[in-house]
Amino acid sequence: MLPEHAPSPASPTGPRAAGSPVAWSIYLATSWTWCIGMFLPVLLIRDLGLLSWLVFAIPNVLGAAAMGWVLSRRGSVDLVTHPAHAHATKLFSAVTGAFNLFFLLWLVTSPSSNLVPVAMTAAAVTAVLVMLSPKRPLFAAAAVWLCSIAMGIWLVVLAGFHLPSLAPVGSTDAEPPIRDLLALAPVCILGFLLCPYLDLTFHRARQAVSQSAGPLTFTLGFGFFFLSMIVLTPLYAHLFLSSKWTMDPGPLQAAAAVPLVIHLASQLTFTVLVHHLELMPVGPSSHRRAAIWSWGPWELLLVALAIGAFLLARLIPDYAGLAGPELLYRAFMSFYGLVFPIYVLFCVIPMSPRSSFGALCDTSPRVGAKLLAAGVTAALATPAYWMGFIERQYEALPLGVLIILTGWAITRWRMRTLPI
Repeated sequence: MLPEHAPSPASPTGPRAAGSPVAWSIYLATSWTWCIGMFLPVLLIRDLGLLSWLVFAIPNVLGAAAMGWVLSRRGSVDLVTHPAHAHATKLFSAVTGAFNLFFLLWLVTSPSSNLVPVAMTAAAVTAVLVMLSPKRPLFAAAAVWLCSIAMGIWLVVLAGFHLPSLAPVGSTDAEPPIRDLLALAPVCILGFLLCPYLDLTFHRARQAVSQSAGPLTFTLGFGFFFLSMIVLTPLYAHLFLSSKWTMDPGPLQAAAAVPLVIHLASQLTFTVLVHHLELMPVGPSSHRRAAIWSWGPWELLLVALAIGAFLLARLIPDYAGLAGPELLYRAFMSFYGLVFPIYVLFCVIPMSPRSSFGALCDTSPRVGAKLLAAGVTAALATPAYWMGFIERQYEALPLGVLIILTGWAITRWRMRTLPI
């Protein structure tokens, strides 16, 4: 995190609050509108029907909003300044930036050449807005959010109001696959409940508002501003479902795809840049605008992951009915469904039941042992996740979550019974 968020020795309760809760709630919503919220529901609707959006959206909104209620300002400072967790939060930003940059690269290299200038222009305008105030990009966040709302209205006017079927695309059964939807739910709950605690943009907002304003900021940010973003996704799903991951607007006129591309490109660019800002080396606040061009190891990792995934997506063959880009997209998703939730569960949440509410930062010295247990558990759960998300045998997913929770319970018991 940046120095303006570091705890002051004279202030035991953490940094001084600075910012409107409403402004920071818009920032939260915009920073959390990734290529997950803007595209994963499209894939889920294709495979599981419209109800899958509810399975995705409800834990997403509630899990993200809960951080403002659960985590205190002081707890946020403790978490991001803890030596072990600081690396985990930076890895989260690097992977998240890479994921969204990968998606943005695919968008601007669309076969629909007439849409490439549109995407690049939207990305460039967003980048300029963020650079104008890299220390607190609240204006840029509000501008991007308002732009997306306008693009959503424009899209509905041009293309009409399209809601997908309750049944999967191409299914002869008119009923939604309730069994698969129930199997998907535990993974969504686990991921969206735990991933927010590694997101440095969330910590920036939590530390920027007062202790009492935290719940309001996060509730408004995700219960209204963010929800209004992901409500758009089912409305444009038909634009993608008409083709096999080509980022092509399909049979509709190109004009109907223009607002969609502007929405995607501006949101993706904002997310990439705010996570880049969180990865920048700590330095004087007055140097922030100049330092936005700085390149450290985390920024290099972000770019390398994005470009590597983009190139690999063009090379790997289809597998299990999934095109190469979708396989890479799902590979990125494993970080948020498996890797990061396991880290938070095993290493961030205190093992001691006596830990104070709002701290949510395990400071015990057994970091290596917990990381080993987390790694073993992740390896054991991976086959179930592979079957669920790559082979699309969704009934395997609850087994993966059960393995994770069992591993955590065993680790928690062992940590409490062994001497430090």
